[in-house]
Order: sequence, then structure tokens, then C-alpha cells
Amino acid sequence: MSLIYDSDLRGNADIYRLALRTGAVERVTDDPRPEYAGALSPDGREVVYHMWIGGDRRVVVKRLSGGDVQPVIEGPGDWGVPRWSPSGSAIAAWSHETEHGVVTVVHRDTVGRWLAPAWKLDDAQLPIWSPDGRSIAFVQLAGGIGVIPADSGTVRVVYAPLAGSDDPLATYLAWRETPDQLWFLGHQPDGHGGIWSVSIAGGRPRLVVDFGDRTSGPAVTTDGHRFYFTFEQRMSNVRWAELVKR
Repeated sequence: MSLIYDSDLRGNADIYRLALRTGAVERVTDDPRPEYAGALSPDGREVVYHMWIGGDRRVVVKRLSGGDVQPVIEGPGDWGVPRWSPSGSAIAAWSHETEHGVVTVVHRDTVGRWLAPAWKLDDAQLPIWSPDGRSIAFVQLAGGIGVIPADSGTVRVVYAPLAGSDDPLATYLAWRETPDQLWFLGHQPDGHGGIWSVSIAGGRPRLVVDFGDRTSGPAVTTDGHRFYFTFEQRMSNVRWAELVKR
């Protein structure tokens, strides 16, 4: 089992793979353009991620065995934070060219070509597939969570924070193993953060990981047994410069 992450350890953001059992780290990408938000394909042979090209995020796929980087969504525009369907035949991605965001789904045909986006949904961010691949959950700007059929259709609100309450605002989702429950990274209005669980049928969220006074990174994932996330750690470098009298 491995974990995909991005890091600018070598000065430019690249995608890495960490073998959880051995701790071995493999650098997956080395393009001079920054690369973020990688996700391993279900068969473990490819990684999808977004790369900054001309000021926009562009979704691309790369085979771990080597070969050219393949664009997923052609044409202009900003698309990022891609996620594989459980079958590996489709990818969901998010555009934040607007404040509310747009989610889309792109399918791959039998010869490996990525088709035009099948549909687009406004007021949706950071999509994630259900374990059975039938639904896609997403975050809304106001901190709620919606679900839509994978082939598009009616949006169902799973969770909406109550105005004026201390309900957490959802910022990132994790949905694995249990189709009737998902988890979300979030924070309360006072800044208190953690991971909450919520039923797909609706209802109030339950805090399962309390971050206390620490600030988490932007993402969370799970293997069904553990949560994986980052904490912010502020660092600085000591620099010097020669003063020149003019």
C-alpha cells in the first residue's frame, strides 16, 4: 500500500509515492513546472495530478512505468485536484475559475483516449467517488456537502451547516470502504479543526479526530483503518546579503 503526495523538497513541487509498509519514497514526477494533488489509479499503474501550465492547472495522467504525460481535459481553462473512479475508467476534477467552483467528469474510451467532459456542475468543489462508483460527493462554498449520481442528475444535500451555529464547515472529503458514510476535514467558525463523519442519508456530523490547537493541511485520505493528513508547521530560513554603499 502506498500514499501519493506532493512536495517541494527539491525546490519545485513534484509528486511522490510513499510505501507505507517500508517507508521507501519514490519521486514520480520531475517536470520543472509545479505538480500537485496526485492520485494513484485503482490498478496502481498510473498517477493523475494537475500541473501548472500557463497560469492554469491542467489535469494529466502519467504511467509509473514511464512514457509521455497524457492530458485529460483538452482546451483552455483551469482544472485540478483530479480523482479516479473505482473502475479507473473516469476521472472527476474541479475548476475554481469561479468562487463557487465547477465539478466535471471525464471518461476514457476502450483505446485509452480521454473524451470531452460528460457533464459539469456549478457550486461544487473537490469531488470524490463513492466506493461503488455510482455517486460523487463534493464540497460546496458554504461548507456543505452534496452528492450527485456519477452520470449526473439531481443533487442531494447530505450536510449543510446551520447558520449561526458552531457546525463545522467542510473543506475536503474522504469516502472509502463504507458507502453509507463519509468523512470530511473541516473547521468550526472559531477555527477549531478536525475530521468529522456524516451519514450519506443525512443528519448531524460526529467529530472523530480533534486537532486541538493545531492547523491541518488542505487534504485528508483514509484506507478505511487510518486517516492520513498533514499539520502546518511554520519554518524559516536564515539568509544574508552583502550591503553595497552607493
